[in-house]
Amino acid sequence: MNKLYRLILICILVMSMGFSFTSCSPTISVVIHPDGAGSVSPAAGTYQNGVIVNVVAVPNAGYRFDHWEGGVSGTSANISLNMNGSKKLQAYFQKTYTLTISPTSGGTVSPNSGTYDEGKNVTLIATPNQGYIFNGWGQDASGTTDHLTLVMNSNKTIVASFIKAKYTLQTQVDQNSGGSVEAGGSFDYGTQKSILATPLAGYRFNYWGGSAIDSNNPITVTMDSNKSITAFFIKQYNLTVQANPAAGGSVTPTTGIYDVGFSVKLSATSNFPYVLKNWTGLDGTNANPINVTMNSDKSITANFVQAQPVTAQPVNSSGPVSTANTVSIAVELQQNDWMQGELSMATFPGDAHITIKDPNGVSLKDYGPGPNTFSIFASIPGKYNIVFSNPNWMYNSGYNLTYTIYRIP
Repeated sequence: MNKLYRLILICILVMSMGFSFTSCSPTISVVIHPDGAGSVSPAAGTYQNGVIVNVVAVPNAGYRFDHWEGGVSGTSANISLNMNGSKKLQAYFQKTYTLTISPTSGGTVSPNSGTYDEGKNVTLIATPNQGYIFNGWGQDASGTTDHLTLVMNSNKTIVASFIKAKYTLQTQVDQNSGGSVEAGGSFDYGTQKSILATPLAGYRFNYWGGSAIDSNNPITVTMDSNKSITAFFIKQYNLTVQANPAAGGSVTPTTGIYDVGFSVKLSATSNFPYVLKNWTGLDGTNANPINVTMNSDKSITANFVQAQPVTAQPVNSSGPVSTANTVSIAVELQQNDWMQGELSMATFPGDAHITIKDPNGVSLKDYGPGPNTFSIFASIPGKYNIVFSNPNWMYNSGYNLTYTIYRIP
């Protein structure tokens, strides 16, 4: 009798007596914890000794597979059994609940939706987006703190509410109170608010200070934080300028409106034969130019007086032309003198070039070729040079210069 035959007889004998033996056909049995939580495939069966059997634990809805006990261990739902003996498996499942975070706008919730074991504590954190604030929890939760701890004893749906942040805009005017400004208020995040400053008569808007530094008016403020802005105004004064008599000369600049404290430089220009005598409205000074500080409304008059000839007859100067074809005549003038003259010459009079230079050698006026009359106003005392040139003059050609000096009597 061969070995295999003897082994089969022994197994039959042993099993008929109610015993098990590892060399006989082993079996699989399964117990589910808790009952109804899931299933195992295959759930039971008899297998040849040494066969490898793949076993899978499948949870029912609302459960997850947790671990094995009873001859096997591990947390994988899929196991491979070596049937070298009968196996009594115990499959343990864990009850679970679903946490659903309802979609929100204005912020986020962490963690997001998920599945958790029964009795698990889950802490939710609400984080508002920029420009929003957390407003509270809803549906299966309540409260206004941004941290919320839940006990997962049922399926839960949670709503986090966010609302736009509101910021305060405060507006005011500077201490001079030179105008008014639109009122502020409370505005949603991101609101663009236009603010207008209105000056009083005699003032102008200058600039914005505080949370907004700008010179535009109105100004647009973006409400992304609490803001306080101040409208600054500046006092202005009127300057009125005139010449007396009108034919005597002119003044620059003319009438205008200027900020308080501004220094205006007034320059009087005399018309021949007038000379600036003094300024009315400036304590009678005769300085020219003069600076006027605008600390009040001002009315200023430049008073001109007509100059008179110093001599009864014009001064005459004549002679030959130099080899350089130029003539330079020096005339001593007092400040505010006028000199008016005429040049005549024997040859090519239309090509004469007249230039006037002050005592410092600065060319005051260049008449160019052609004119043979000139006039000059002496703003400083000293010798003024009348220079004539003519490239077409003949050697020893003659010239004749006559001039008259006018002075305030």
